[in-house]
Parts: sequence; C-alpha cells; structure tokens
Amino acid sequence: MVGQNEFEELRRVVKQGGDFCKDLATVLQERSELEAHYAKGLSKLSGKLLKASKEATGSVAHAWQAVAVQIDTQAELHRQWSTALAEEVARPLRNSLETQHKIRKSVEVLVEKTTRNLAEWRTAESKAKRQCFSSSKEFEKLQESSAVIVNNNLNTANSTGSNNANSGANGNSNVNNLGSNLALAEVRTRSRLLSVPPMEKDPIKLESKRRKAEEAVRRADIEYYTFCVRSERARLEWESAIRNGSTCLRTLEEEKLSLLRDIAVKYYQYLNELAPRLVQSVESLEDPVKNCSVSQDMHAIVDIRRHAGAEQLLPDFYAEDTSNLMKRERRQEALQKFLYLVNQDLEREKKGAVGIETLAKAIAEAPKIDNAHHDISDKLYYVKSMLLYLEGTRCKVDNALADIEGRQRINNPITQYMRHQRDKQGFPQTILKVPSWAKDECLAFCTGGGSAGSTSPDWNDRGNGDGTSGQHETDFDEFSSQDSGCDHNTDSCGEESNKAPSNLISAPSIGKCRAIYDYDANLFDELTIRTGDVINIHDKQEDGWWLGELNGIIGIFPATYVEEVAATESNSTD
Repeated sequence: MVGQNEFEELRRVVKQGGDFCKDLATVLQERSELEAHYAKGLSKLSGKLLKASKEATGSVAHAWQAVAVQIDTQAELHRQWSTALAEEVARPLRNSLETQHKIRKSVEVLVEKTTRNLAEWRTAESKAKRQCFSSSKEFEKLQESSAVIVNNNLNTANSTGSNNANSGANGNSNVNNLGSNLALAEVRTRSRLLSVPPMEKDPIKLESKRRKAEEAVRRADIEYYTFCVRSERARLEWESAIRNGSTCLRTLEEEKLSLLRDIAVKYYQYLNELAPRLVQSVESLEDPVKNCSVSQDMHAIVDIRRHAGAEQLLPDFYAEDTSNLMKRERRQEALQKFLYLVNQDLEREKKGAVGIETLAKAIAEAPKIDNAHHDISDKLYYVKSMLLYLEGTRCKVDNALADIEGRQRINNPITQYMRHQRDKQGFPQTILKVPSWAKDECLAFCTGGGSAGSTSPDWNDRGNGDGTSGQHETDFDEFSSQDSGCDHNTDSCGEESNKAPSNLISAPSIGKCRAIYDYDANLFDELTIRTGDVINIHDKQEDGWWLGELNGIIGIFPATYVEEVAATESNSTD
C-alpha cells in the first residue's frame, strides 16, 4: 500500500523531471533560434557575394560564385535544421510538458483535498470522543448518587422493622445491619473515586438529572460512532486518491521518459542527416575550385583589353569652331600654326616609333630577354596611342582648314571614330575612340603618308643629334609639344628613369659608347645620360640619334654627346 511519504517522494521526482523538461525545451528553442539567425546571416552573406561576383567573368570568379551558392545551400540546411528543432523536437516536448503539468496538478489537488477532508473528520471524531467520554462519566456519577439514596432508604426501612419484631430475632437483625453498613461503605468509596458532588436531597430532581445524562450519553455515543465511520470512509477516499495519484504520476513519468528518448533519437537522426548534406555542399566546390585557371582568365582579360578602345580627348581650338567670331584670315593663320605644330610632333613620334620597332625586332630575335619585352611593349603601345592622338588632331584641324580654304577634305578612316559634343560649360569637345581591330588601319594611313595632301607648311624633324634641337623657334612656341612633352609624361618619364631590372639581359648590341656630356631626355623615347655612363649601342640613325640601352632603360640619345669605346676597354670598364 502506498503511503503519504511514498507519494510525496514520487511527487518530488516527477516535479524534478518536469523542471528538467522545461529547461530542455527552452534550450532546444534557443538552439533553433540560433540556427535560424545563423541561416539568415549566411543567406545575407551569400546574396552579397553573388551580387559582388555576378558581373565578374572567368574561372576564378565562377569559383567564388560557387562559394556563394554553397553558402546559400548551407544556409538552407541550417534553416531546415532550425525548423526541425522547433517543430519536431521543441514543440512536442513543450506540449507534453503542458499536458502533464495539468494532469499532475489535478492529481495533487485531489490528494490535497482528500487529505484535508480526512484531517477534518479525524478532528471531529476526536471531539466527539471527548464529548462521549465526558457524558458517560457524568452519567455514571448520577447513577452512583441514585444508588446511595436507594441504600439510605433501604436502611431506614430495615431499622423500623427491627423495632416491631420480637426480641428473639436480635441475631438476624444484627446480621442485616452489618450487610447494609458494608454496602453503604462501598457506595461512599465509589462516590469519592468518581468525584460525585454532594447528593441531591430531592430524589425527584436527581432522577430528572439522571435521565437527561442518560440521553446525553446515548446521543454522544451515536455521534462518536458516526464520526468514526465517516473518518474511516474519508481515510479510504484519501488512500484511494493516494494510490490512483501514484499510479498516474508513474504513468506520467514513464511517458515523459519515453518522449525524452524519442526526442533524443530524432535529434540524433536530424543531426546525422545534416552532416552528410553539409559535406556534400562543400564537395560541390571541388570542381569549380579545381577548374580555376589564372592563365585562361588572363587570356579573357587580354581579349577584353584588345577589343576595348580607350577614349582620347582631342584638343579643340577656338579657330576650329566656325560659330566663334573670328576673321577668316586670322582663323586660317591660326589653324595653319596649329597644324604645323601637330605635324611637327607627329613626325617626331613617327621616327621614335621606327626606332622602337627596330629595337623590338632586335630584342625579339635575342634569347633570354625578360623585362625588356614588357618595356618595349609598353613603349610601342605608348607611341601608337600618341600617333593616333596626333593623327586625329591633325585630321580634325586639317579638315577645318580645308573648309576655310575651299578644298576637299582628306578621307581619313580615323574620322569615323571621332565623337563631337559639348561639355558642361558649352565648349566643343571631340572624343576619339579607336577600336583595337581598327588601330592598324589608322596607323597605316598615318605612317603611309596620308597627310601628303595637306597644304600645311613644311616642318623640320626632331633635328640633328647635337642636343640643341629641343627648342622650337617658331612664333607659336607656347603650343609646342617639345616643351609640353615632359609635362604630359612626367610620371611616365620618371617611372621609366627609375626602372632598373636586376635580371635584365641586354639585347645584342653593335658596340658601346661613353657619355662625355650630360643630356636630359626631352621626350619619352629619349635616354637621359650622365658623363661617364657606358651605353650599349643598338642602332645608329642617319639623323645623328643613336638607339641604346643604359641600366635596363632603352631610348635614343644624341651621338655628339658620346664617344665610342673599344671592346677591350669596355670589358675592362665592366
């Protein structure tokens, strides 16, 4: 039979299990929220990475796009894991906890109610018992008092009869008196033990009290018996509540343990399924990462660079715009001066391009040339760009001059790549953008004498290689590119002069020379030399300019600033 102590112990165990389930449900819910927050963060990062890499092309960019997809897949897996935790693990546990809490509370309430009912009936039983005993004691006292009065009356009657009898009966009378005295002594002794109050002298009143006491005893006995029966029924109800409550609590504990086991199994299964899917999402990166090819991506970038044309902003002179107020003679004179300056720079660039191309051929035939190839390629790109720039400017100025002079314009293919517009200030603006595939055609027209039909004045070339031809002696010196060449290319000249590759192997040379004067380069293709520098000679041009290499820098220099040295002397100097 289950007692109160056993029930309380079982109740304590069930309550501890309920508290554990409550904490476990809270932990699982927080874990689910963390997974959801983590999935949300991963999804946001995936979107940022996709947005950042969507415009990129190539295998490397594709690999990072695959990384973004993998992050999004991982986010989806964590989102599903979060949903499973919340719906399949945390919620059933929380629902079961609420249901069991209600059942446990109802059992506890029933047990407490029966316990309280039993205690009340036990209290009433104890009170009725005291009343029963008190009434019985009072009744017994009255009974003793009645007995004493009856004995007294009996003694009086016996005394009167003995006086009328004959004297021959004295022996019998003495015997009767002796018995009466003994009975009276016994009554008095019991009265003292029962604490009987002084006897009522009136027998009628005494009899009335005795009858009332007898009725009170009867009622007290019945009431006490009734309370005893009811207390026993209450005890049986309490015992039944304890027994049923214990059975119910055991069932709840068993269901709770089964649910905890099932939840643990589900948790393991979901987590065990999540790990391979995460590994699978990571394995999806294997092919994109392995297929990363920097060389292929660089080829694609080179192709883009090859097909993309740079925008060149051509100079727009005041005299070119016929909407500007200017006399025809001054406009024509100004355009001729501009054309003269442009042609002078154009011829200078042509000769520089010829020298660089010659050097490029020599370097291409030499083995084990490292940085020289890159240096020559940059210079060739620079020269060709300048030729296009100057040719576009020359063509534009010459066409404007042809309109004024009334002659036919030159059909130059470069004109179709010019875009005329006005800037924010309203001034005319000409933008030249020649595609890479059309540069050769435009350069061929430029170097092939396309400007022969021009009626512009003749101009001199770079000049003799005496180092004194760097200054223009025209009336329009402020427009000369001879003075502005270094300004436009200050960074380029400075960068080129500072280049000194440590592993550069010189191209084949036809001799060596030593500088006897200092010479500062005026144009990007010229070489700055200082007294005592030993220069490798690669070509001797007829105009007095030599092409050579000094400290890994290739360029032209005036022949009058150097003296050739013998091979033996140059070897000893080296």
